[in-house]
Amino acid sequence: MISGDHRDDRRFDAARDRRSAGGIPDYALGSGMLRGTLLHQDRTAVYALDGELDRTNAQALHERLIDIAGVAEGDHLVLDMSGVTFIDGPAIGHLIQVAQALFAKGSRFELVNVPEGPMRVLRVTGLTDYFGLDA
Repeated sequence: MISGDHRDDRRFDAARDRRSAGGIPDYALGSGMLRGTLLHQDRTAVYALDGELDRTNAQALHERLIDIAGVAEGDHLVLDMSGVTFIDGPAIGHLIQVAQALFAKGSRFELVNVPEGPMRVLRVTGLTDYFGLDA
């Protein structure tokens, strides 16, 4: 099971604050409708997203997350979704594949700060439990 109880997202407030205080996106993903910013908190890699997560950029995000997990200190990758305005089925499929790849190497993958719109999609697909989120 993925660790991702979004009730305790306060742990990543500092990362979110650094991003809003001028963190420059390190990566434009796919069509450019999604940007990612790599942040660190302790031994955890936090990748914060801004924009629409869909079939046009899901593969690029998948590859980026696997790259980050391969070089990050520690064994915990957090995807901060506070800036995600849209998510579709193919993108969710890629998140599942990333989670499976990280689990296979003994790492943890966590979704945090999921906005209501994307959370609704995760509820409808029945994946809130899989991602460790409160429905």
